[in-house]
Amino acid sequence: MTSQKKIKNLVSAYSAIRIDYGDFMDEILLDLKEHGFSSEALLRLGVIDIPGKSADLAFTDNEEFEKKSVHWLFNEYTSLCQDAGDEPEDITDSLERMGFTCEEMAEYGFEGVEAEDDFQYEEDEAPAVVNVDMAASFTQPPVKRDSHPLRFEDYTLEECPNCESEVVIRATGISRCPRCGKPILPCTTSSSCTTPCPYGYTGRFNEHLKPTNPPITQREVDFYMTELNKRKER
Repeated sequence: MTSQKKIKNLVSAYSAIRIDYGDFMDEILLDLKEHGFSSEALLRLGVIDIPGKSADLAFTDNEEFEKKSVHWLFNEYTSLCQDAGDEPEDITDSLERMGFTCEEMAEYGFEGVEAEDDFQYEEDEAPAVVNVDMAASFTQPPVKRDSHPLRFEDYTLEECPNCESEVVIRATGISRCPRCGKPILPCTTSSSCTTPCPYGYTGRFNEHLKPTNPPITQREVDFYMTELNKRKER
């Protein structure tokens, strides 16, 4: 049986990446509940914090979840990471930090990549607890990210330095190129290149930038290109 600490770490990491995608915590908890993770059980594990109830439900180290529930959660997390463009090595590293072994990863359907060294991460290095104000979260109905209003100024057209494709990305932060998946900066939003770069780029050979934005959606691309063409015609 998968240890409770690993499940706690996995739920926290899954929740964090969903929040990065723009989902609300009430949506996330509803999805978890549908697959066998009740709010009460997550509270007992210490994954979420509901004001006024934390003292009533103490942590338990024998909280049991069905294997199919853990299998679903594991696959959802790895799929989200893959959709975001994370390499297998990065996903393996994250799972190892949560305490999972390569054998456990394979059991849940993910072929982990063996690290070059044998360093073992401590489970305490895993993601922190996702503290959520549940009282405020459940006062509003779930709102999907695709229903949020789009603004032209939030996007820009940029040439990817890796694949040389002209792509739509967000006007702030570090994005992934929709074509090749490599990190790309919104340089066209600046009148000139500044030093230091606000995104930490130094120009060193083989420099690795970590994307801070979730993947752009086709809806966002279509919106920007339609609006851009309208403005060109004026």
